[in-house]
Amino acid sequence: MANSFKMLWRAPASILGGLLAGVLISVGHHLYYVSIEGSSSEGDRIIAGYRLSNQSFSTAVGTAFAFVVRAFLLFAVGAAYVQVFWQAATHARKANTLEQIDAMFSILSNPFAFRRGSAWWKYPMLLLIALIAWLLPIAFTIPPASLSVVVAPVTTWALETVPNFDFSSLRYAASLPQGPVNPGREIGYAYSGPSAEVQNVANAVASGGTILSITPPAANSSWELDFYGPSLNCHAVDDDSARLRIESTLANWLWNQSFHDGGDRNCYTPKGYLAWSPSFVYVAVLPDLFEFGGDGEAICDRANLTTQSQPLGPGNTTLLKCDLHNSSYHAAFNYESGEQSVAVQAEQREAVSTLEWVFAPNITEMGPNIFNVTLLRQLSYTAIADAFYQVLRGSVSNNVNNNLKADTNVISTVLLNTPELSFISSQSNLQTLLWQANSSRGQSLSSPQNVPLGKSLQNSMEETFQNITISLLSSELLQPNMTSEYAPSMPNVTTTRYEPIFQYAPRQLWIAYGVAIGVSAVGSVFGLLAVFLNRANYSNDFSSVYRTAYSSGLDTVIQPDDMKATDPLPRYLAKAALYITNATPAPAPAVCAG
Repeated sequence: MANSFKMLWRAPASILGGLLAGVLISVGHHLYYVSIEGSSSEGDRIIAGYRLSNQSFSTAVGTAFAFVVRAFLLFAVGAAYVQVFWQAATHARKANTLEQIDAMFSILSNPFAFRRGSAWWKYPMLLLIALIAWLLPIAFTIPPASLSVVVAPVTTWALETVPNFDFSSLRYAASLPQGPVNPGREIGYAYSGPSAEVQNVANAVASGGTILSITPPAANSSWELDFYGPSLNCHAVDDDSARLRIESTLANWLWNQSFHDGGDRNCYTPKGYLAWSPSFVYVAVLPDLFEFGGDGEAICDRANLTTQSQPLGPGNTTLLKCDLHNSSYHAAFNYESGEQSVAVQAEQREAVSTLEWVFAPNITEMGPNIFNVTLLRQLSYTAIADAFYQVLRGSVSNNVNNNLKADTNVISTVLLNTPELSFISSQSNLQTLLWQANSSRGQSLSSPQNVPLGKSLQNSMEETFQNITISLLSSELLQPNMTSEYAPSMPNVTTTRYEPIFQYAPRQLWIAYGVAIGVSAVGSVFGLLAVFLNRANYSNDFSSVYRTAYSSGLDTVIQPDDMKATDPLPRYLAKAALYITNATPAPAPAVCAG
C-alpha cells in the first residue's frame, strides 16, 4: 500500500517540483539583479582564467537564470502533458487513428503535428498544453533584458581640499619694508599696498562684474564654506555738518584746480567724479558740475552760484562713505558640468580699521613663532580693501571743449553702468579714453556704453567688493598651506560623477516570469487532474509505449513491407484505428496485429 502511494505521487511530485523550482530560481534571478542594481558596470573579473567584463558576466548570469527557469517550467509542463496524453489515449470513448496518436505523442517535439486538426478537436486540453510548451520560451527572452546599463549620476560625500581663504597670513599684502619707528624700542614694518595677485583679482572682478572662475575638485561638485572675511559698507553722508565739511573741502580743492578764462575770472575745473581715502573711502559724484563742461561761460559762472550752505553750488550731488567690516560669510558653491554657481550670504559684524604700520612685537606677541592671527587678518583685510580702492581712486573731469579726462580705473568697470555715473558713459570720447587707458595698462576691457542701468552706485560698490572677496579663491597663489596649523578645515564636498551603472526593471522581469509561471501552473493543474482521473502515473518511456502496444490492436493488417518504423507512415495505417485494451469498451478488432 505504501509502495502504491509512493508510485502514485511520483508524477505529481515531478510536476509540482518542476513548477516550484522554476518559481524559486526566478526569485533568485530577481535577487541577483537587485544586488547589482546601481553598481558600476565597468571593470573586469577573472573567471576560470578568462577575463570577463562586469557587463558580460552579468548578462551571462542573467541568461543562465532564465535558461534554468525555462528548463524547470518546461519540465513541469511536459510532465503534465504526458499524464493528460495517456489519460486521453487510454480512456478514449472512440478509437483514435494512428496519425492522431502520432500527433498527440510527438507534439512537444514536432511542430508539424499541429496540422492534425482532427486530434485537437477531440482533445483541446492537449492542444492548450502543447501551445503553452511551444510558446513558453518566448517569455524567457525578456527577463535578461530587464537589466540594462545606463549612464547615471553617482553622488559621493567626502572631506576634501577645496579653494579656501588664508587671511591669517602674509599672502594678501605686498612685502612689508622695515622702517625705524621708535628707534631702539620697536621695529616697524610699513604697509606698502596689496600684493600684485590681489590687485589683479580686484581689477578683473571690477571689469567683469562677476565672481571669477574658481577651480572645483570635480566638474560636478558642490560644497559650502562658512568663514569670516572683509566686506564693504557704503552709505550716504547724510550728517549735515559732516557733509558741509566735506563739500567745503572739495570746493577749496576744485578752486585750487581752477584756470583763467582769458580774463580776470578763475573757473572751476569740472570734476564729475572723485574718490579719495584718508582712512575710509569717499566717493563724490557731481553730475551738475560736470555738465558745465560744454560752456566756458557757465564754468566760470559756477563759482558765483556757491553759498556757504552749498559750497559746490546747487545741483544733485552724491556723497558716499565706505567702511571696512569683518563679516560672517556663508558661501554655497555648485558646479554642473563645470558651470559655476555661487550663492553668498554675508552678515556684517564689526568695523575694521586699516593698518599703516605693523610692529614686530605685535605680530608674535603670544611667543616666538606664534603669530597674532588677528593682526594678520586685519592686514589682509587692509590689502583687499586697498586693492578695491586702487580701482576707485582718482577723478573724471571735463574741459571747455567737452573732452573727457580720467585718472581713475572706474571708467573701465561695471560701476559706470550705475544710474549715478551714467552721465559719464554718455560722453562721446569715452571709447577713445577707454582704449588709451586699457592699452597703457595692458588690459582688454569691454565698453560700458549702451548697457542698461543697473543697481545704485552704493549697492554696486558693496557687491563688487564682495565678489572680489569670493574671487580670491580663484588664485592658486592665494591658497592656504594645508599642512599649517592655521590652515582652514576641509569642508564636506558633494561630488557627482556620471558613470555606466546597472539599472534593473523588476516589473519587466516579473511580468515575463509571472506569465510563464501562470500558464505553466495551468498546464500543471491539468496534469495533476489527469493523475487523479488515471489513478496512476505514466511516462513516455519506450517500455510504456511497448507495453501499451503489446496488448492493443489495429483494425487493419500491417503489411510486411511496413513493419519497419520508417517515415512516412503509410496512409492506410495512418487512418487505422488503434484499440487500447483498457479503453472504454468498443467493437473488437477484426484482426490483431502480431
